[in-house]
Amino acid sequence: MQQELLELCNEEGEFLGKTILRGQKVKEGEFVKLVLVLIENNNKQFLIQKTSKDRGSVYAFTGGHVKSGQSCEEVCVCEVEEELGFKVEKNDLDFVDKFCYNNRLFYVYHVRKDMPLEKIHIQYSEVESVEWLDESQIKKLSGENKLRESSHKAFMHLKSNLKSEKRKA
Repeated sequence: MQQELLELCNEEGEFLGKTILRGQKVKEGEFVKLVLVLIENNNKQFLIQKTSKDRGSVYAFTGGHVKSGQSCEEVCVCEVEEELGFKVEKNDLDFVDKFCYNNRLFYVYHVRKDMPLEKIHIQYSEVESVEWLDESQIKKLSGENKLRESSHKAFMHLKSNLKSEKRKA
């Protein structure tokens, strides 16, 4: 398996001119970029995956590391197709926000897409199962510490962003 080369950036996402191999320790004040894609259907449910046993059997949104030379949008498109087996286009992605957590800079994207569960073809090496959950079900998972912390934070950023959009309208 080829090692993934990741770019180091500051908390604003600006490239620091340095790269590391995935898995290497990141120094204080340096960050690697990741994306999280929150896919929402017309019933206001979000597609959530249970990660494989090798990845902790926790619930999380689709996402991954941004490799050297990739854009965040390219990674979103690749990760959805790789982990879930269907396509989203770059123009389907709405950037929500970014946040720092554990030397990682997460870029959060929102996609509106209806996809029947039977049409989703998961990558079993990373994903055990997927399901559509509403906000209360996601909050319940989080309260039971079954939702990955970064996914919880991404969901809260999305909900906050959607509320502020409603206030503007």
